[in-house]
Amino acid sequence: MPGARGPAAADSGAAGRRVEHRDQVAALLESLDADEAKIVRLFHIEERSYGEISRLLGIPLGSVGPVLARARAKLRRQAG
Repeated sequence: MPGARGPAAADSGAAGRRVEHRDQVAALLESLDADEAKIVRLFHIEERSYGEISRLLGIPLGSVGPVLARARAKLRRQAG
């Protein structure tokens, strides 16, 4: 049937979108300073807790949330 997309085509499209999104995320993360980018990666990509991030980076637990909030605001401005 013309124009029909099978499972392989759907998988290929999804994979392409993931690569495109990964590239967009990488570009957005580059707009952050190194510490912000590291915390965003640990929390959102590696799914680390605030406590883990605090211990891994040697920063106060109470500073993780505010850094994430500032980084998210910067990312929203960049993406918008």
